[in-house]
Parts: sequence; structure tokens; C-alpha cells
Amino acid sequence: MAKVVGADTAADCNANCIRDLSVGFRPGRRFRNLLEEAEFEHVPTIAAQDDAKTAAKSQETLQDDEDGQHLGD
Repeated sequence: MAKVVGADTAADCNANCIRDLSVGFRPGRRFRNLLEEAEFEHVPTIAAQDDAKTAAKSQETLQDDEDGQHLGD
């Protein structure tokens, strides 16, 4: 149950008044059936995306060096 503090009336109650909240959720049969039929797509983590960008940048630098174009010249 939520603990609400600092509001004299229900109209004055907003998100700033809520200090603690517990939510209990038990999915029903329809929701469980939807999950069984759902197809999930793998999404790389932000760290993996950053690593791929860094590797691509390094590859571009190597390619530029092989063409005789040096970065910073």
C-alpha cells in the first residue's frame, strides 16, 4: 500500500506526496498466452553498441592509413 504524506485533500495529492509504493502484479491467462506467442528481438546493450562504433571508427582509421591519408596531417 502506498504511503501518502503532505496532502490535506485528495485534490492536493500528487506524485511528490508518495514516499513508498509496492505494486503486486500477477498476469492473467490472456497475458500469459500473449507472452507465449510473442517474438522478441535481440537488442545489443549500449556498451555493445559503443564497442561496435569504436571498432568501426578504428577500421576507418586503418583504411585511411592504408590509402596514405593520415589523420591529423
